[in-house]
Amino acid sequence: MHVISFAVALLQSAGAQKDAPPPLPPISAPPVAGAGGAAASALKPGVLPSDTDPKAQAAWERTCRGRLVDGGAAPPLPVHAFDLQIDVRHRSAQNQTNDSTAPLRLRYLSPRFLRMTTSAGRELLRGQGGDYLLDPTRHETIALTPTSRENTQDLRQLDETVGIAQNFVALTDPSALRIASLRLAPTAPATLPPSVAKRVSEFELAWLELRTPDFHLVGAQPRTDSIAPPPGASAPGSIVPPPGTPSLVRVWLGTNAKTGAVELALVDASSATSTLSSAAVLLDLRNYAPIDGYSMPQTIHVYDVDSSRFPPAFAAEPGTQLGVHAKSASLHPALQPADFEPR
Repeated sequence: MHVISFAVALLQSAGAQKDAPPPLPPISAPPVAGAGGAAASALKPGVLPSDTDPKAQAAWERTCRGRLVDGGAAPPLPVHAFDLQIDVRHRSAQNQTNDSTAPLRLRYLSPRFLRMTTSAGRELLRGQGGDYLLDPTRHETIALTPTSRENTQDLRQLDETVGIAQNFVALTDPSALRIASLRLAPTAPATLPPSVAKRVSEFELAWLELRTPDFHLVGAQPRTDSIAPPPGASAPGSIVPPPGTPSLVRVWLGTNAKTGAVELALVDASSATSTLSSAAVLLDLRNYAPIDGYSMPQTIHVYDVDSSRFPPAFAAEPGTQLGVHAKSASLHPALQPADFEPR
């Protein structure tokens, strides 16, 4: 499943039917930076471990400032939501491309409210009362329950897209991340595809390696059917996932050594080896534009792991390309939980 699975699925199904759905960080005492959730749950947003090397701390501070317009001369509000229009290009295994005929609208509110809308008005949404598929052309509102096999694909799309949204927020405002460990990596990861490695050679990048529970590793944890409804959920068996016990993932950030802008982000499982997991994803971030006080990429190339290669390696070409409409983008939309209910 590609990292932008909801968009990919919408694009693939569109070919079959036109109406288908498409401030500087303080220092704290370091927790034990293992792979389990106990260490992750003890972390605090924006606080670096006390054993962080001063050079790594300085690089991190530069990265956090690099995400802000004018280096944060006027610090913006924290990012807890967004409302974006996105163009999508999907590349198939046969190297054929499929472009969205119109932008997809993606609305998100932390921690996991989501509403995806196609140009035809068809929607997938996750709200306090559950998950739904809305089809205005057929006047249908379908509750997506995990007990039905027919809903598996839609629920999978929602699970993964919520994770994608969380990653987007994490990259937009890294100063708010909970960090278990942070170090300067001496070189770029050896697993970069050739086209990305060539791009890296054209920049002076500083590489930071961190472990954090605030990135989502798409497909790393299968969904379970024993999900309790959140407080206030009216529908029995609501599939809105509870916060649960967070686990750490490992993230490499290739940042511009002068500006601090994040050019590349590699997200993978937290392990002691450099071998990629099948769920690893590489994001190539380009064409930054000022949005609500933050510097945000307008173009994102997404590379997935090529499952046919051993040892695992990223595909030579991006499986998905996203184009964010900067002029209409909002990182501080007036969204409320009620906006994520079927209507």
